[in-house]
Amino acid sequence: MASGGSNEEAQLAQCQAYVQRHNIQQLVKEAIVSLCINKPENPILFLKEHFEKLYDQRSQACY
Repeated sequence: MASGGSNEEAQLAQCQAYVQRHNIQQLVKEAIVSLCINKPENPILFLKEHFEKLYDQRSQACY
């Protein structure tokens, strides 16, 4: 009988690879730093706008 642990380990490895491949840790870190510097009244709106700007910048860079 196969252990569930090896499946969990495989899923964790896939997750870690995804996070590294897309530089998620750095993206989230920069968003949190910006949030803490700006201290907006509406942090969710601030983060939405932060990621929209980032998306727009990266979309333009592809052209």
